[in-house]
Amino acid sequence: MKRVQSFRSVREEQVSSLIRSIFSKTGKEINLGEMLCNLSYNITLRTAFAGRCKKHEAFISFLKKFVEAMAGFNIADLFPSIKFLPYLSGMRAELERFHHDIDTMLESIIQEHRDSSANPEDSVDVTEDLVDVLLNLQDHGGLEFPLTINNIKAVILDILMGGTETSSTLAEWAMLEMMKNPRILGKAQAEVRELYDKTGDVNESNLDELKYLEVGYKGNSKITPSSTFANSKRK
Repeated sequence: MKRVQSFRSVREEQVSSLIRSIFSKTGKEINLGEMLCNLSYNITLRTAFAGRCKKHEAFISFLKKFVEAMAGFNIADLFPSIKFLPYLSGMRAELERFHHDIDTMLESIIQEHRDSSANPEDSVDVTEDLVDVLLNLQDHGGLEFPLTINNIKAVILDILMGGTETSSTLAEWAMLEMMKNPRILGKAQAEVRELYDKTGDVNESNLDELKYLEVGYKGNSKITPSSTFANSKRK
């Protein structure tokens, strides 16, 4: 819990930035899904890498393309016994290329963290992040089983995928459902305004007071899929 709280400022900063961006486009069309997706990526990457990712924007762009490829239609999935279909569709070659590229990126990020750990005077003000924790477990964790670099890469990728597209898609679904139901949207807006008009800014200290919004979001997450939008974006 303490580690989650240590990145509270990152989340508040990114959410405030999103709100300012939406406010600046008042009266204009916006792509809320894209904005929510970028929010999720920025928060997750800042938390996972603590800003130690030299190609931050390129990494986000690559992850989006990777998710779109994974969510795309592949006829070979319908006929898994026909071994040559993945080669005919070109999907296998595309996914293998993605696998190689993301492996190279993660290798570079892990090496950056190792270099940072080897020079502590250069990382005095750097917050320990997910990669640091995994590397410490590998070196000093005393685990019953070896934690390999490939294991670390898999954990990082799993968290990035689960903490970005899934979260932003569920939030987008929730917004769509509220827009279809003006009465529900009005109650949610009233609750948020009543709470945050007092403070004038967005912070996490009183999020637990948004009872109506919390119930609505949790209820929506149980009945809506979290992968449909990724598939439709590819189309």
